[in-house]
Amino acid sequence: AHALRHMLPPAIRPLAVRGVSGEFNARKSARGKHYRYRLDRSRYGSPVHARYALHQPHAMDLDALHDALGRLPGRRDWSGFTGSACDVDDRVRNLTVAAYSARGGNARFDFEGDGFLTHMVRNLVGTLLQIAAGKREAAEIDEILASGDRRLAGPTAPPHGLHLWCVHYDDVEPGRMPDRS
Repeated sequence: AHALRHMLPPAIRPLAVRGVSGEFNARKSARGKHYRYRLDRSRYGSPVHARYALHQPHAMDLDALHDALGRLPGRRDWSGFTGSACDVDDRVRNLTVAAYSARGGNARFDFEGDGFLTHMVRNLVGTLLQIAAGKREAAEIDEILASGDRRLAGPTAPPHGLHLWCVHYDDVEPGRMPDRS
């Protein structure tokens, strides 16, 4: 991994490398993914975080936010949170983790599942931020999921806060990879 670093742009840092079979496909061989959406909760916004986190200094109703997050995990059709550019027929995915955490002026949403649809995480974050701001109720999550109607969900959160944090494969034990927290 270290030898590759000088050949890659600064934004890409391999943590470990290993050989794979010729049939391996990085996208299709994945058994799951972990997306992280970062928020800068500081009053004025940090120029250091401006390119990688959404500035969100407003008060948040954390009880409503956690209520909404608790409604998300499960195997279901995610059409209500999918972008119009999504061209897959099967929109059923299993979301195993939907969490929010904060420390100091930094906060994040974490989503883990067996797969994600176009703009799914950004649409979830946009809706969750509206719930946290008191602009909609946590129970609306259930209505959006049941209807599959994207128009009922909140706005798409900007792309700069979204990060693909980890891709899980069957033959790699999570404990063998360096911790990135």
